[in-house]
Amino acid sequence: MQVVRLEFQGIGPFTGRHSIDVRALSEGGLFLLEGPTGAGKTTIIDAIVFALYGDVAGVDSHKGRLVSTQLPPGVEPYVDLVVETSRGLLRVRRVPQHERRKTRGSGTTVGRAAIQLWRLASPDDPGTLWSTSMQDANEELQRAIGLTKEQFTQTVVLPQGHFATFLRAKPEERRGVLQDIFGTEFYERCARQLTALAAEHRSRDEEARGALARAVGSFATVAWPDADARAAFEAADPAGTPALARARVAELADLAATAEAEAAQAAAVAAEAGEALRAVEGHNALVAERLGLLDRLAALHDEAGAVAAAEARLGAAERAERARHQLEAVARARVALDRARAAEARGLAELADGLDADLAALADPEALAAAERAAREGCSALVAVVELEEGLAGRAESLRLDAERLAEQRAAGERDRELVGAARARAADLGPELDALLVVAQTRADRIVAEAAAQARCEAVRRLESIAEDFVQARGAEAAARAAAEEAGRVHRVAGSAWLDGLAGTLAAELVDGRGCPVCGATSHPAPARPPEGGVDRATVDRLDAAARRAEQALVRAQATSDGLATAMADQQAAVGTLTRVEAEAALAAAIEERLAAERAAARAVDVREEVRRLVAGADARERAWHERERGLVAEQATLAVRAERLDADRRRVADELAGHASVADRSAALARRAVRAQRLATLRREAADAENQLAGRVAELAEVLAEEGFARPGDAESALLPAPERQRLADLVSAHRTQWATVTERLADARLAAVAGAEPLDATPARLRASAADEALRAAQRAHGAAAETLRCATDACAELIRRARAAEEVSGLAEPYLRLAELANGTGANQAAVTLPTFVLLRRFEEVVDLANVRLQAMTGGRFSLRRTDAREGRSQKLGLGLEVVDHASGDAARDPKTLSGGETFQASLAMALGLADAVTAEAGGVELNTLFVDEGFGSLDPEALDEVMGQLSALRDGGRCVGIVSHVAELKQRIAERITVVRRADGTSTLSCSTDPAQPLAG
Repeated sequence: MQVVRLEFQGIGPFTGRHSIDVRALSEGGLFLLEGPTGAGKTTIIDAIVFALYGDVAGVDSHKGRLVSTQLPPGVEPYVDLVVETSRGLLRVRRVPQHERRKTRGSGTTVGRAAIQLWRLASPDDPGTLWSTSMQDANEELQRAIGLTKEQFTQTVVLPQGHFATFLRAKPEERRGVLQDIFGTEFYERCARQLTALAAEHRSRDEEARGALARAVGSFATVAWPDADARAAFEAADPAGTPALARARVAELADLAATAEAEAAQAAAVAAEAGEALRAVEGHNALVAERLGLLDRLAALHDEAGAVAAAEARLGAAERAERARHQLEAVARARVALDRARAAEARGLAELADGLDADLAALADPEALAAAERAAREGCSALVAVVELEEGLAGRAESLRLDAERLAEQRAAGERDRELVGAARARAADLGPELDALLVVAQTRADRIVAEAAAQARCEAVRRLESIAEDFVQARGAEAAARAAAEEAGRVHRVAGSAWLDGLAGTLAAELVDGRGCPVCGATSHPAPARPPEGGVDRATVDRLDAAARRAEQALVRAQATSDGLATAMADQQAAVGTLTRVEAEAALAAAIEERLAAERAAARAVDVREEVRRLVAGADARERAWHERERGLVAEQATLAVRAERLDADRRRVADELAGHASVADRSAALARRAVRAQRLATLRREAADAENQLAGRVAELAEVLAEEGFARPGDAESALLPAPERQRLADLVSAHRTQWATVTERLADARLAAVAGAEPLDATPARLRASAADEALRAAQRAHGAAAETLRCATDACAELIRRARAAEEVSGLAEPYLRLAELANGTGANQAAVTLPTFVLLRRFEEVVDLANVRLQAMTGGRFSLRRTDAREGRSQKLGLGLEVVDHASGDAARDPKTLSGGETFQASLAMALGLADAVTAEAGGVELNTLFVDEGFGSLDPEALDEVMGQLSALRDGGRCVGIVSHVAELKQRIAERITVVRRADGTSTLSCSTDPAQPLAG
């Protein structure tokens, strides 16, 4: 994987568009990325990581800081990267989520993150667009690069602040890094899966054993009523319980057969006793039945007279019922005749005092019909005149309203003419105001630029104040570190002097008579020196020396921080000049107000222009409408005159048809009423005659029916009528008596009842007692047989279940053993004597590979003084081997040192060696991924010239393998060593720009 070209815009402090030809810079194998602190060097590395992974390099950073805080309006931030991978040349363009101005209206909106991915034939090829889907493009980039973001930032991009993380990490933290990089979570999953399988099989084994125990208990419960026998069976060896259960089932089968035979014998005895009891009870039942029938026959004889009277009454009611229809018809005819005569009388009374009284004297139906026709003909002749009369008032009102409307329209026309003149005058007055507003609005773009510049100056002043505060704190920390270093050095020197002063006494304390002195070689020691009281030993001197070195290192770090802030403050002060915060904020407020005034003028100009257009258009439309309406009013005036003449002619025609009535409608209504009354009177007289004829016919029909049914008068038939429920009751009474008589006589004639005539009932008590005793004995025998059979059935089922559970437990136990052994081996328990888990074993091998690769470069950088070594130190209370790391100092007798005790330069060398070794290991682990580009973002300032030479030699050696290293630093000596460089320059407004060159005097791109 090699970075070919990088282009970005609106990223971090870089507001403009910048392009970097990384391939041209990489021709020498090394290139430098230099510039002042905070200018944006790390932003370039973040841009590369963002293009590939959609995130920034440092774990403490956030991709939200990618977008420039001074992004000009209308400028879209993006990163465009061309990279050569195992899958060919790819070009990726990412746009981060950002705020932008709305295309309509004021305010801002959020621009969404976007991505485009092309495949290229060459770096300058336009390429073929492969995807615009975020998910698809990310997956393709992951496959092409072959590294996750975590692996990428450990092997390709070594971000600022995290360079020595892996070297100084605790063993457990280092385990997490190695797991992420080498993907050993597969082995973790294997171990967890084996543990889960072992637990599953262990659970199955325990479940099978429990099921067998429950089956044993169930069989004992159903097979033995005796608790001691059950306890003895449950205490037996589970392997032998199936045989014991089979034997017990055979015993229960014999007991059930014996109980069955005893139950059959008891059933025969009970059947014989029951037959004897049924014979006695049958005789007594026949005797009792015959006596009851004789009593019922005597009662029926007593009821015979009343039944005969009811039968006669029922016959008369049925004959009268057949004449009921004619009786009711005569009654209805009489009522209809009375109603017809009353209606005729009311009709004559209505005519007595009215204008139509002459109709009452017309008895002939033809005369009434002639009067009706004459009235209807007169009414029909007046229909058209009535309709004409009804419309006169409406027509007159309509004519009046139309005349008023015509007058109002003429007045409205005059008002419209006045409004047209006023609108044209208003439009003329707005012209000068519009011209003035347009002049102010045209300055809006310049004022926006001025506001952006004022905002940048204000931000620069605020940034200077922030850096100044940090500088004051850093100076204080430097002073404290200097005091601590001086005090630690003083204490070490005092302790060293004291140790040297007491060295003779220390050596004398170790002298033994007869052995040579380590100083003079004498074997006699007549006057050995004595150690001074309160002396200092060598361990104390060494401990104080280490403390002094740590304090000195802290002072160096504090000085570096303070110097960096001083440089940043000087650069920022140069950009700000003499501008104060109050002046900057006042200038910003004034620029904002000027920009707002221009925006208000632009908005007002739009409103005024629209108002002028609306006034002119309205005046033109209103004037055209007035002319059109005036032509219509003339024609409408002529139409109104014609309508008035027609109205007067129709009024004269209506007056000619009044004939003494208030209106023609009243005259027509009077004629209509006369026709209706004549028709009604004729109808009433005809209905009365019809009712008389109907009554005569119904009376004749009734007389005929009464004669047929044997009634002399209508009243006799009416008296014989009965309601339907009463007739039904009498019929049921007669029918029931006849049925009971026939039933009783037929039953008494039965041969069985005749056989017991004159016999007495027998005593059934002795037979009943014998049958009861036999039944009780039968039930007891059946219960015993049922209990024995049920016990046998339950025991048989329980025995089968016990045998099945025993076989299952044996099978499960055999299957579980291999899984238990594998789980113990993978998790470092049981038979695994080394107590090393499978994931830890894999990590140990990978870690040793990384350490071996790192030592090749570390020994070259340090002249063979240092090497790294893995230790088997255990982590806290855990019993599993860890991933400890120690530094072997070959110049001190191969003494082992904690990586945290290394100086700043030594730490950088060890960290770089570890990072390069890790990169080589990842390259091999990732299936041969070629990592041809490496970025290092810190540490060179801590190296002395000799160490710098060694490190640069190792980095230069990477060129032989086709790799290129980009160094992020502001160390002056590197500028002299490396011609290819990217120079970042900070501007006065707080933004940055860059240039690329292979010669400090000849920039390539910007």
